[in-house]
Amino acid sequence: LTFLDFFALATQRQAIHAASLMFANIPNVDVFNSFVRPSLPHLSNLLGHSDPQVAQSCAECWRHVVEAVVKVFAARRGGSAGPSGDAAVGSVFDEIMSRDLLETMITLVGSQISAPAAHSQPLLMELLFILSVLANFSTALAAQLLDLSVCHLLRQLLLSADLGPSPAKQATSPAVLLRVLCVAVSLLPAVVHVSGKYTCDEERAKLFTGSKSHHLDHLCATFLPVLLDLLGISTEPPITSTGISLALALLLAAADRHEVVRASVDPTKFSCFLAHLLVSSAGHSARLAGLAMVEVLLVAHGSVYKSAFQRHGVVCAVQSLLGAKDSSRTGMTLACGDGALPPSVTELSQRIIDQHFAGASAVPAHPDLK
Repeated sequence: LTFLDFFALATQRQAIHAASLMFANIPNVDVFNSFVRPSLPHLSNLLGHSDPQVAQSCAECWRHVVEAVVKVFAARRGGSAGPSGDAAVGSVFDEIMSRDLLETMITLVGSQISAPAAHSQPLLMELLFILSVLANFSTALAAQLLDLSVCHLLRQLLLSADLGPSPAKQATSPAVLLRVLCVAVSLLPAVVHVSGKYTCDEERAKLFTGSKSHHLDHLCATFLPVLLDLLGISTEPPITSTGISLALALLLAAADRHEVVRASVDPTKFSCFLAHLLVSSAGHSARLAGLAMVEVLLVAHGSVYKSAFQRHGVVCAVQSLLGAKDSSRTGMTLACGDGALPPSVTELSQRIIDQHFAGASAVPAHPDLK
């Protein structure tokens, strides 16, 4: 890789492709430190290569490197999950990923937006995957990505995604869109479940406070309006689940930003979306996330959403989850083909009714929600 530029283009393509194949199997930390880490500066330079095939193979190399860091460094700390493993992975990413490399990746992603889909999608998919993993494990890198205007880039990608039935893009757009949603979720604070309630990871939440609160404003304005439409038409389970997770993360991060949520999405539209989500067959995880969103909106924006939830079927949906005795009053059928509701769903439903709608009468659900 050091002397790659001295060879013919065909040889360069073969060499970087061979490197990608070798990087696909990095078995342990010793191999990474001895053979992979010394080659990373050369990979950084090659990522901006003028030849698309070389750039694509180099992006594949970086994907393998990122996957290997997650695998081998988390495993050395006792497993792939848990705070100690995540911290070890994040510290390695902080060491090997420079700001110049992040800028190169951001520039490459931007250049692919207007490129023909057949040529841009492979490189775009690789880069978005890398950015999502980096942002997920490293708060420092997430902060740098935010400073490099990644929010604006995500907005461009979201607006250029083809959500319609166009045969030319139907096979590619959902995959790219899923990557975009993953990057947004990775940037935001992780959703933490503590003592029966959902909250945000405090350390990551600091990236969106004070002088940097505009990043959260941009993410809410970009994704919240589109998510409701997207989740209403999407038939792709990964997009649906990731979109629901993103919506919950945005609401939790903006819990004290009343004006941002109100400016980003209409309460009536959001209420109807939540009512559909709670009574649909999307699954228990989706229902639990929907209930968490209901509770967040009631606690943070109760003056606006309490009456909207009563008018547009959310209260009826929550009562249906509890198995309300007077089903004729709620008038809503619960699609529960995936088994009995878990305790977490019923407990959260009961808390919402007890704390916010005790003694209140729910307006009968609209026929479209039955």
